[in-house]
Amino acid sequence: MLVVAALGGNALLKRGEPLTADIQRNNVRTAAQSLAAIVRAGHDLVITHGNGPQVGLLALQGASYKPDEAYPLDVLGADALLLLTDVDAVYRDFGTDQAAPVSALTAAEARALTMPAGSMGPKLLAACEFAETGGLSGIGRLQDAVAILEGSAGTRVSAG
Repeated sequence: MLVVAALGGNALLKRGEPLTADIQRNNVRTAAQSLAAIVRAGHDLVITHGNGPQVGLLALQGASYKPDEAYPLDVLGADALLLLTDVDAVYRDFGTDQAAPVSALTAAEARALTMPAGSMGPKLLAACEFAETGGLSGIGRLQDAVAILEGSAGTRVSAG
């Protein structure tokens, strides 16, 4: 499977960590190990930066295409889009006592969720856009990349 892994800023510099070269080097080392596991599992891998604003922008750009034109990731022929961050999954009712991780959503279910623009909103929109082209979208922690592909971690978004 051809997998596109979009690494969010929080996957490379965790919340609250000081912005030092040593910490960033350690986090990049961890990222490289997680991404290498995708390749060792037999997948082809394309890596891109994918923090919320960039992913949201790509989704908006994709929305501006004519329906019969390919989206940017379609051109790559990608089978899966992984949006990798420091959060283990998309949470329903995030920030409340009722917060609960969601393991799987259809694109329609994902679009019905209220997610702030500065939070999971852009990631979820990008996941929906890609899933609606027939690909597999996954959102979760960097270290869970292979498990997200396998369906045992993170949130997977499908066309329906």
